Amino acid sequence: MSQTPHFLLEQAPQATGQAMVDGMHVGSAPSERTAALPRDAGGAIGGATLRAPANVGAATRLGEVATPSRLPRATRLIDRVSREHLLLGSLVAFSWGSMVFYGSLDTAALLDIMAALALAGLALRVPPARGCAGGIWWAGAAAISAAGTLRYVGLFTGGQVAWLALAIVAASVVVALTKRRVVVIAGTAAGAGALLVMAITGWQWGRVGIDVFRLLQTATSALLHGQNPYTPTAMALAQTAPGVFVSRPIHFCYFPGAILLAAPGRVFGDVRIMSVFAFVALMAFTVRVAATNRQALRSYRVLALCLAAPTTIAMVYNAWLDVYALAGLAGWLALRQSRLPLSIGCLVVALTVKPTLIPALLPFWLWSRRTRTDTLIALGITALVFLPFVVMTGIGGLYHDVVGLYGQIGFRYDGLTLSAWWYQRTGSIIPVAFSVVAGGIVAYLALRLRPTDLSTPLIAGACITTAAFLLSKQAFLNYYFIPTWLVILALAARGVPFAPPSDVRLPRPLDALVPRAIARRLPSAVG
Repeated sequence: MSQTPHFLLEQAPQATGQAMVDGMHVGSAPSERTAALPRDAGGAIGGATLRAPANVGAATRLGEVATPSRLPRATRLIDRVSREHLLLGSLVAFSWGSMVFYGSLDTAALLDIMAALALAGLALRVPPARGCAGGIWWAGAAAISAAGTLRYVGLFTGGQVAWLALAIVAASVVVALTKRRVVVIAGTAAGAGALLVMAITGWQWGRVGIDVFRLLQTATSALLHGQNPYTPTAMALAQTAPGVFVSRPIHFCYFPGAILLAAPGRVFGDVRIMSVFAFVALMAFTVRVAATNRQALRSYRVLALCLAAPTTIAMVYNAWLDVYALAGLAGWLALRQSRLPLSIGCLVVALTVKPTLIPALLPFWLWSRRTRTDTLIALGITALVFLPFVVMTGIGGLYHDVVGLYGQIGFRYDGLTLSAWWYQRTGSIIPVAFSVVAGGIVAYLALRLRPTDLSTPLIAGACITTAAFLLSKQAFLNYYFIPTWLVILALAARGVPFAPPSDVRLPRPLDALVPRAIARRLPSAVG
């Protein structure tokens, strides 16, 4: 049985000279149309069969042209692999890499993260218009990712956690496969309810044994009492040797936007209330990005991945702040074409919470003039957000708390990083020069491609952040939460226009350095 395609392909290309893939017009002449479609000349794209002359194919001998049937089987299979297939594989690897050992050092987890990076890098090389993954692929990826919630069985007490995890798996599969809106609503309600119950299963109101939560509770309490939130201290653990931790007092070490966003939850005694709302906003904005091309089926499948992400419960339970920044980024992406003031407000949220999201924005800043303008406006508002705290704390004090402290933080021997893994086996840390060179190579490969649709800069951002975390002094589950959701956003954004062609341009100094011969080779259109 053929599967219903979830992108549109015009039925009479001979008459119109155009094909539409996920809302994108591909080509206006036969040569352009052929270049944008899969090289498998007789292959099926989203369920629509394309026929080609018998002389289309790869040359087997000098002067001989092979027919499609004589193409190597491996070549035909590779040509059918779409960007969606690779991104779904990357998402599964990120999900399990984060959950295998709860984000701490483990060889299997490290291999999963590196596999996710490799698959995301390959996805950058595949034209976004080359086909799409079927419903079975989406449902399979959702099911495998959601199965990662079974890892919480050992973290929380009570056998009901396993049943809740299985309910999340079933709900995500149903939402990914159905085409009926009423079934999607029912499946979403069941999956979201199971997520919420699992999140509060081990919830002790106003208490959890992690320094991020204590810092946020203390800072928001001070703010609500009219005090400087950067003045009180909370105890945090610092690792001085493998298995050796010391407790020391530190000030709140994140940007002031986190305090402002979490403060309403502190009114009711627990800042994690706002983490729940942040997740609702993140999922809603992600689905809105997918709905840009007015395709309900794609929106349903992206919603299934949002429900299936296994790191949700850990992020809420530990009050990790990255969800606020991701929600701001997703809001900016969802609203930037229609509601400019609101989208800039969301970008301000992304910039005022935590600096770990900044590398993900590099592809947007590099290739979009409008993004650079929006960012300048957002940075001006961000400065106004910082200003009261600078006045209360002083420039030196605030700098030390939110920037300088990270330079003093020691190496984490249990982090999910290459250096921690290397130290475990050799007793030495990877040299900084190696990390700089390796990270620079990944950044160059990710940034040099001209964006063809909105998914391209998101994938590039996922590659850059993953490489940065793998090569850093410390990285745990909440760090890899960022590239995981960048991949989900990339799946939602495939086929969504990145920007008008006139807007896609390097900054003037860099644009002048790129020779025209090289610039002509950079992909400038879909495909």
